[in-house]
Amino acid sequence: MPNDKSFDNITKFANKFSDNSIQDAANTVSSYTDEQRVLIAKQEYEDYKLGDPVIIQAKDTVDPTDKDITVGYVAEVIHHPTGADVYVVTDIELPEKAGGCEAKSVNFSLNSFS
Repeated sequence: MPNDKSFDNITKFANKFSDNSIQDAANTVSSYTDEQRVLIAKQEYEDYKLGDPVIIQAKDTVDPTDKDITVGYVAEVIHHPTGADVYVVTDIELPEKAGGCEAKSVNFSLNSFS
């Protein structure tokens, strides 16, 4: 069962962003290939800290001409009491205390990783 406090934290963080960020994030996600989406999903088993890049490694893809793809940067880590971690991933690296200016220029993706 989700923890309401964790969900509230995610909602507060997401509300810092412009309304277009949600649509931009959806557009960004749809631009990945099926293989890349699978590799992104596998990132849930990695341990991330604030500011870490989330990267799809070229060596993990089928196409030998692929290059590493930086999916985004961990902007917030929320530790759920069940042991699951929630990572807020943004398309640009944010300073530790992002203000309104930085927040409005971000496309974000909410991923619940355990």
